[in-house]
Amino acid sequence: MTRTFKRFPLVLALAMGAIGVGAGSLRAAPDCEALPAMDFTSIPDAPTQATATRMVEATGEVPAHCRMDGYVTPNVRIVLDLPNSASWNGKYLQASPGGQGGSTEQEAGWCDEALRRGYACLTHDTGHFGMTRRSSWAYNNLQAELDYGIRGHHVAALAGKAITEHYYGRAPAFSYHVGCSAGGKQGMVQASRFPWNFDGILAQEPANVTAVGVMILWNALASYDADGQPLFTPADLDVLHAGAIAACDADDGLEDGIIGGDPRTCQFDPADLACASGQTSGCLSPVQVEAAKKKYTGPVTSTGEKLSKYFPFYPGLPGSEKGNYFSMDLESRTSWGGGSRGSTRIRDRAGRRPTSIGTTITSAWGFQMRW
Repeated sequence: MTRTFKRFPLVLALAMGAIGVGAGSLRAAPDCEALPAMDFTSIPDAPTQATATRMVEATGEVPAHCRMDGYVTPNVRIVLDLPNSASWNGKYLQASPGGQGGSTEQEAGWCDEALRRGYACLTHDTGHFGMTRRSSWAYNNLQAELDYGIRGHHVAALAGKAITEHYYGRAPAFSYHVGCSAGGKQGMVQASRFPWNFDGILAQEPANVTAVGVMILWNALASYDADGQPLFTPADLDVLHAGAIAACDADDGLEDGIIGGDPRTCQFDPADLACASGQTSGCLSPVQVEAAKKKYTGPVTSTGEKLSKYFPFYPGLPGSEKGNYFSMDLESRTSWGGGSRGSTRIRDRAGRRPTSIGTTITSAWGFQMRW
């Protein structure tokens, strides 16, 4: 039989010294296996379904605990770890994933540490499935975009704290949020839009989604020709890398095949590698030279203004030619109106219009960035 979860009658029953899923009954020990039978769809603004539960045995310093899998309508998957009543410290921790989310396991390590310290702990997937650089989950999917940017973290908190209160018969005394990169950004969104959700927020290296997105798109557009064919083969990148090393290896006083010190000071011009007349290997074509310059320069506006003036990121650096930035795969290309015109629009809009990604943060130099 499905039982209905009611938050306010629950609080009243607690005040009377009795709890009830069953009226007048004394509070029994938390029942992990009973959670899927409960109807959590009445949690305000976060209708939730528990899909499975199991008792997890103690492993090392991580104590035995109840693990509940479920989701908040429509697609925000959650995993809630609940220590036994004697171990619970009365606190709740929510760990939000970085990158593009897509997994409840990405921040599982946080919950292991939280359980060791006595916390109830929740992880979530931000509203879609799949950890990948490919953003196909967001294409023509406004709900997934909204859940990733704003809603998913909020409703996960509403559900997690309400179910924790139901399980122990009392609400968490303190609730905290932790996340890094995009998870840190989620913490910033919580602080701005839903400050009542958490008593403390650890927002580590919060990602500027606008800046990172523009950088990735700019680089992807510079990596392929008009027909979608890659401009650089691995052999071409070897040539480019060797040229950069030859130009700046000795800048730190040591010729060791590494650009030491600050690679931003490296004065390397890809045009030095341009093919001479009749040369077909060990050099770069005019198109490749221009593409390499774009990668080193980073996004610019239609007037040549560098966006690194506004956003805290750096373009590709000499010596990094064999890394992901220079070998960006075709999946990163989109129908976005890229190039310098698209970058101009991003610059003009970045500090002046709301976005679906979250809150306005004023940087130290006064330019408002959207996080």
